[in-house]
Amino acid sequence: MDRQVTQNKLVFRLVFILLCLWNAFATELFAETYTSHKIKPRWVSEVPSGNLPYTFEVTFVDMASSLDGARQASKKELYNMIAKRENISVQEVYDYKSQQQGSGLNITEKSDEVYTMKIQSQGETVNLTYKKIDEYWIEEQHGSVKSFKLYTLYAVARSGMFPTYSDVKITEKYGFGPVAMSLLPGAGQMYKGSYLKGGLILGSEVALISSVILCENQRADYHNKVKEQPQFAKEYNTKSNNWETGRNLMIGLAGAMYVYNLIDAAVSNGARRVSLNPIKNFDMSWNPCIMLDQQNQPGVGVQFSLKF
Repeated sequence: MDRQVTQNKLVFRLVFILLCLWNAFATELFAETYTSHKIKPRWVSEVPSGNLPYTFEVTFVDMASSLDGARQASKKELYNMIAKRENISVQEVYDYKSQQQGSGLNITEKSDEVYTMKIQSQGETVNLTYKKIDEYWIEEQHGSVKSFKLYTLYAVARSGMFPTYSDVKITEKYGFGPVAMSLLPGAGQMYKGSYLKGGLILGSEVALISSVILCENQRADYHNKVKEQPQFAKEYNTKSNNWETGRNLMIGLAGAMYVYNLIDAAVSNGARRVSLNPIKNFDMSWNPCIMLDQQNQPGVGVQFSLKF
């Protein structure tokens, strides 16, 4: 009797854990947030580097009273960063311009403009171009007072370079990699920056598999009791069948969760990241030429060439 009570408590706890996981999962999917993007961008802590005509710079502004004010402060922070790093003087050339798109809390700034700053380097004034690539903001409510935190990603030209920045893209796609990683449930979601979702998927899969094992053990136990105590065969058969039904249900749910895990890893967007698309240099030319026809008679033609 005590064993039966203990097993029932274990089943209740597993069901309770599953319900908590599903509730947290639903909250993650449907809860309203006060951020510009659902997932914190990867570029906040990880940006490409290498032999590029520009460098990536990330600025952070805290406790701004407005989003526009945070953006103004972000540019000043960029100038301060460059001035301290290069030990130079920095001045802005063009006034601040931005394009805000969206409504309510979902406001983002998009601009294709390339800005210019003046720097004093070794006694000479040099123009240095830069472009705002992306931003991520967090709005916090303290009573009736709002404050903003703002992360901004800039591409800043190296001295003497004049890049167009057209090879810099922001993407939320990660290709096939997360699908392969999701052979371990939740790993693909974590790789794409959705740590909570990945943890919930992994936890749910573990709980469901544990439930399958528990139900199978209970089913086998009652099945053996039918042979040991035939006078209670009807009762034990009923309980064995019930545990078998529960086992099959848990197997179905575990399989469905695993399939969802793979599909979600393939199609869901991940944390915004920087993608560099090399620009292909095409050389196309048309040149007049003299051509011979089938009778070896000269004629005027055009030669087309394409180099890539």
